[in-house]
Amino acid sequence: MKENKRPFGLSAIIVLQMLNVLSLVGIFYIQSTSDLFTQDLNLVDFSLISTFVQIGSMLLLAVALPGVWFFKRWGWLLLMFQLGISLSIGIWQFFGQSTNFVMMAFNVASVFYLNQREVQRLFEASEKEVEQTEAWI
Repeated sequence: MKENKRPFGLSAIIVLQMLNVLSLVGIFYIQSTSDLFTQDLNLVDFSLISTFVQIGSMLLLAVALPGVWFFKRWGWLLLMFQLGISLSIGIWQFFGQSTNFVMMAFNVASVFYLNQREVQRLFEASEKEVEQTEAWI
């Protein structure tokens, strides 16, 4: 029997972030096509700035997920950056009284899995990468 090379945490991250994108796309679609949601019942604050930041975050995610899937360190770093942005937006929206708790839950769970030792070990920098980074600095 062939052993799975990817730990559960890595697969969970990919699934959670794909669900995260689908939930955001679904909310965009519902709010743009339905009169069911009024100003008082907005699921997410879709001000112009928030919309651009969310779209940028989704683009970062589209670049980061393949990197994570193929065990690239840049994918792990980019995903951590994207999750930091998404969680910051969620906190900002929380104080604005229009939070998407589903997205926040997916992001928190993803950060939990990304920081598990088993997953971090997959993305540890090699000696060569560390030397290249130090040469840049």
